[in-house]
Amino acid sequence: LQPKPSALRDESKHLVCFSPTHSFRMRGVAFLAACAATAGAAVTTRRAALPTVDLGYAIHQASLNETGSYYKFGNIPYGEAPIGDLRFAAPIKPQTVSRTVNNGSVERVCYQAYADWALKAYIGILGDSLEAIKAALYSDARQTEDCLVLDVYVPTAVWNSKNVSAASVLVWIHGGGYELGSKSDSGNPSGLVQRSSAVDPNGQGVIFVSINYRLGMFGFLSGPDPDVTKNAGLLDQRLALEWVQEHIGIFGGDKAKVTVIGESAGGGGAVAQITAYGGEKGPAPFAKVIAQSAIWWTTPDEDGAWQQVLANASTANNTVSSVKQLRALDLATLALVNQNVAGNSTSTGYAFSPVIDGTFLPDFPAQLLGAGQFYSDVEVITGHNANESLYYFIANTSAVGPRIEARQTFLLGTSQDQLDYIYNTLYPEVLDGSYGYWSELGRDLAMQDEALFICNSVFLAEAFGDATHNYVFQGPPGTHGQDIAYTFYNNGEELDLANVAVVASTAHAMQDSFLAFAVGADPSEASGTDAWPTYGLGRNVQEFSATGVVAGVDAINATRCAYWQSGAWKA
Repeated sequence: LQPKPSALRDESKHLVCFSPTHSFRMRGVAFLAACAATAGAAVTTRRAALPTVDLGYAIHQASLNETGSYYKFGNIPYGEAPIGDLRFAAPIKPQTVSRTVNNGSVERVCYQAYADWALKAYIGILGDSLEAIKAALYSDARQTEDCLVLDVYVPTAVWNSKNVSAASVLVWIHGGGYELGSKSDSGNPSGLVQRSSAVDPNGQGVIFVSINYRLGMFGFLSGPDPDVTKNAGLLDQRLALEWVQEHIGIFGGDKAKVTVIGESAGGGGAVAQITAYGGEKGPAPFAKVIAQSAIWWTTPDEDGAWQQVLANASTANNTVSSVKQLRALDLATLALVNQNVAGNSTSTGYAFSPVIDGTFLPDFPAQLLGAGQFYSDVEVITGHNANESLYYFIANTSAVGPRIEARQTFLLGTSQDQLDYIYNTLYPEVLDGSYGYWSELGRDLAMQDEALFICNSVFLAEAFGDATHNYVFQGPPGTHGQDIAYTFYNNGEELDLANVAVVASTAHAMQDSFLAFAVGADPSEASGTDAWPTYGLGRNVQEFSATGVVAGVDAINATRCAYWQSGAWKA
C-alpha cells in the first residue's frame, strides 16, 4: 500500500509519469495514459531491428531502453482472458493463438477497488479528497478483465548472450491489499536492472518480470457457492510463476534461478506460494523469495462479504443468488459491485482477501510454516518496516470508539476468552514502556503490526532454521510501503511515501543486497553494507535507514509472536 506520488522515470527522454493505483499516486492518473504511450514511443528504435520471441501462442516484440540498456517485452498474456465461464474460476494457460506480432504497447490493469478507510489514511499526504481519489482510481481506462499479463525486462547483455549462459530472474508481485494495484505501478525497474550487471558475477545482469493478477471480487470472491474458485488471484500468481518456468529460457533466463519478490500483499502472496498446497504439489516454481512487509489476513466475514455481493448485484427486477448469475451480469455492473463492497469494508478489514480453501491454502501460512507444511528448499530474505500501521491508525482510530472497532474487525470471530487473553495478558493496558508501548495508540499499533507484519518475518526465519536473512526498514518513520521507493530507486531526487527524500546510498545498498541474493552471491558482500549474517539464534537483522545501513538485533516479543502463530486466536 503506497500513497505517495513518486516519479517513474524513462531515462531515455527523462519523462516523468505518476502511477495511479496501488501506490495511490492519484494526481497523475489522467497524465499517466498519455505519458505511458509517449514513453513507449520514446524508447523504441526501428521496430524491424528489435528482437521478437515466439511463445507458440503469441509473438511479442520488444521495445528498447537505450539508457538503461534493456529490452522490455510488455503485456504478454500468461493466462486466457478470465471472462465468461472463467470469471471467478481458476486461471488456465492461454488458449487463443495469434500470429500477429504484438509490441506490448497496450497496457492492461485488473479491475480496481479499495476500502474507504484505507484510502482515508493518505488523504492528507496527497492533499485530495476521498471522492477525488476514488474517481481517479475507478476511471482508469486501462482496466480490463483480460488482465492476466506480465512484463519481461531483459538486459541487452543477457539477450546478446542468451545462447551462451542463462541469467537469474526476479519476479515482482505487487501489493495493494489484494484489491488494487498492477504490475507497473510500484516503480520503474530501470534502477534495479542497471545495477544488476555490476552485482552479477557474470556481468550480464538480472531479468525482471512483473505480473498482474486478479484483484478484489474478481480474484478473491468466496462464499458457500461451490461454483466459485476461492483464491483465484493467488492461483493467477501461481500460473504466472509456472509460465516463467516454461518460457523464461526464450528470453535468456534460467528457470532454476528464479527469485520471487513482493511487498505488502505481494509479500503475503510470495509467502502463500511457499506454503501452497502444504508444500506437497511438485517442486516450487521458484528457488528464492524476498518478502517485504509480508502481510497476511483473511476475509474477516466471508459469508457477510458474499451476502453484500449478492445484495449489491441484485435489483428490483433481478435477484442474484449464485455465482452463475453473477457471471451473467455485464462488466459495468460487476465493477460497481466490486467498488461498493470493497469500499464499505469496516475499519482495518477488507471484503476481498485470501481465505482458507483446503487445497491451495490448507491453513493460514503462519500455521503451515509452524507445522513444516511448505517448500523447505527455498531460500528467503524477509523484513518489515519499523512502524507499518502508523498512518492507518492515525487516520482512522484517533478516538477510543474507532480503535475498539478496529480491534473487533481485526479479531472478528475470536472468542471472548481469547480476546481477554490478548487484551489483558499479551497487550495489557500498561503504558510505561515495559510491554513496548507508551500510549493506547501504541498498544494498538503493536498488536496489529506484530500480528500482521512483524511476526511473519519471525515465522519464516524459524521455519527455515533461522537461516534466512532478515531486515528492518527504519525510515524514519518506517511506515508501510515507505521502502518501495528504495527497492525501485532510479538514481534521481525521489521522495518516499512519507514525503522524505530517498537516501541514495541506502537505496543502493538495499538494491545490491537483494540483487546479490538473487544471483547467488552473499548479500553481505553488497556495497555499502555491514556484514549481514543469517537470522540465527541471535535474531540478527540488517537495519536500513536514512542514516545508513547497520547490523542490529530484532526486537521482537517471542511470546506474542508464538501466540499469533499458534492459531489460538481463531478459537
